[in-house]
Amino acid sequence: MSSLKGKVVLLFFGYTHCPDYCPSTLLKIKQTKSLLGETSKNIQVVFVTVDNERDTPAKLKEYLGAYDLEPAIIGLTGTPEETKNIFKKYGIYHKKDDMSNSKMGYTMSHTTTVFMFDKQNKIRYTFSYHQKPEEMAKVLKLVL
Repeated sequence: MSSLKGKVVLLFFGYTHCPDYCPSTLLKIKQTKSLLGETSKNIQVVFVTVDNERDTPAKLKEYLGAYDLEPAIIGLTGTPEETKNIFKKYGIYHKKDDMSNSKMGYTMSHTTTVFMFDKQNKIRYTFSYHQKPEEMAKVLKLVL
């Protein structure tokens, strides 16, 4: 986060095999940035995986690249110990849910909050999954 000081940051926790919340949240962020026009270039999106098992750096880059955001989404993964610390810091719930009868093998239940940091790296707002892009853009305009 310290390397992003001076930018507004949207921090989101998810995983690349997510069938619902993650793709719809990333799409919502893309729509929000579109509503903000040129000023959206001052927003950096950071995606931290809750699935270290499957989400390699290469997989994150491929998945997040499909959302075509500028600047590009930063995708982060780490060792179980590293991610455990960041989950604890932000109060992120995550749990592996067995789906052995499916090709997916498992899914991950997880927190769907998007954290908004101001240019001084302070959390200024948390967006719930149910907030619309127009509401998110209104809040972001105040901080930008």
